[in-house]
Amino acid sequence: MKFETKIFEEPLLEFGNQHQHPDPRLGLFEAGPLQTPFGDVINIAVIGSQKTIEDARNFLDAASVGFAGKSE
Repeated sequence: MKFETKIFEEPLLEFGNQHQHPDPRLGLFEAGPLQTPFGDVINIAVIGSQKTIEDARNFLDAASVGFAGKSE
């Protein structure tokens, strides 16, 4: 059995001021985070085991209603 592989190019990530970069650290440093307009939908994909996918779902559900802060 022959196992073939293919390396995909890194996708460009979007950052502030319509800046794109493949490296998240450099993109954030150069342009800051992307600010989506209020009400826009952000699609998220999770790849992992059944447990890590469920953990991610639980975190995102909790984050959607917010977390209590330690101060006002």
